[in-house]
Amino acid sequence: MEPITAAVVAALANISKEAISDAYQALKALLKRKFGEQSDVVVAAEKLEADPDSEAWKAVLEEQAKTPEVAEDAEVRNAVNDLRTNLENAGISVQVTLSDNATAQGVIGAGKVEVGEMTFGSPKKD
Repeated sequence: MEPITAAVVAALANISKEAISDAYQALKALLKRKFGEQSDVVVAAEKLEADPDSEAWKAVLEEQAKTPEVAEDAEVRNAVNDLRTNLENAGISVQVTLSDNATAQGVIGAGKVEVGEMTFGSPKKD
């Protein structure tokens, strides 16, 4: 899962905790302000909020969150980081999976980090 969807899913599962709820509401308000109340990313987040177990709405939110206008927005990244910090402070881990050719900056995990395989640079030539 990409960072926005992972944080939203974790937040919805723990929305009763005030700091998490406040950070989630701040992220949602920011998305509405920046992209519009009826934008695809906001609608997907609200549909997932209404049905947190829906794999379909998780997939839609993930797709919308990967768009350059959302994924590359500094304010959105800061709001997601704030939400993730509140989740981690409550002892809730957020799992982020990077796809092939993905770029990541900063700390991806906290606590226990497992790395299966990493390749840097160009592939070997036979």
